[in-house]
Amino acid sequence: MRACFVLVCCIAMLACGCAPKAATGLQPGDVCQPEILFAPDGPWNAGTNVSIGMLIKLERTRGGWNYLADADVVLAYVTMTARITFLADGRIVGEPLEVPFVHDC
Repeated sequence: MRACFVLVCCIAMLACGCAPKAATGLQPGDVCQPEILFAPDGPWNAGTNVSIGMLIKLERTRGGWNYLADADVVLAYVTMTARITFLADGRIVGEPLEVPFVHDC
């Protein structure tokens, strides 16, 4: 009976939010790395519509990792660009193009 009471108390504490919460956002010592995503996966033919996105991967100081949520990014302080090089038959065509990433909601 006593074990059942302890179990019910633990479940009630978890349901009320007394359990430790996972850290979100940037924490001191986190290492950030950009991760570029393409859709569709290359190579692309002329005229192909391509979506390019960026995720910020956080490697936690205590181990583990996750991605930085959009809500944790202060857009006024972020300037991210991508440099795109066009190739034909393995050769560079023209100058690389540098474009800014924009926040797309």
